[in-house]
Amino acid sequence: MTAIQRSIVVDASIARAAGTRAVTSSITCRQLLLAITVQRHKVVLTPEIKAEWKRHQSNFSRKWLVDMVSRKLFVQVSPAQHGACRTEASAATSPNREAMEKDLHLIEAALITDRLVLSLDDKARALFCGLASSVGIVRTIDWRNPLKHDCCEWLKAGAGLQREHQLRIA
Repeated sequence: MTAIQRSIVVDASIARAAGTRAVTSSITCRQLLLAITVQRHKVVLTPEIKAEWKRHQSNFSRKWLVDMVSRKLFVQVSPAQHGACRTEASAATSPNREAMEKDLHLIEAALITDRLVLSLDDKARALFCGLASSVGIVRTIDWRNPLKHDCCEWLKAGAGLQREHQLRIA
């Protein structure tokens, strides 16, 4: 039986946290990245995601990304600007608009791949839940924080979309 291979957007917040420190967040993020490799899922790369990773990555996550590329476990995608997402994000109030525009590339990359995002940024998630109320397609994105959800088990089970993790207003 062939395992399901998903394309997953991994935010730079995880790359930064996945250092070698013996703290829970570092350990969890390292285990998450290793689980992606073991399960042969793919990391989604856009020019913006690569640039963010380069600015924020730990030594561990830098080596992990090099390994993923050498194993051909990555998906290179061109930025796709979703007009409705950008229009609604631009209409948000000033502080929210800046925060949403900063991470909108994660949403766009997820929408053109398997609609999966892993991130430690709960503030961005909350903002995009608000965006989902006016841009229906955003509701289909499964956004998880590995510090709050057992993502390693989810990855082993095939990383399927689950309604309770999709971007919706609670």
